[in-house]
Amino acid sequence: MNQTPTKTSSSVAFLGETKKSMLKAAVLFIAVIYVYYCAIYSIYWYLIK
Repeated sequence: MNQTPTKTSSSVAFLGETKKSMLKAAVLFIAVIYVYYCAIYSIYWYLIK
């Protein structure tokens, strides 16, 4: 019975870490898309002029 709380807390901590890494991945993904979009936009603008 004593092991159940520690197991739960460790799984919660693991979930927290997973959420953190997912958030990091999402931020990185958005940043990459943003940079990509900016590059395409600037090239497009350069071609129009």
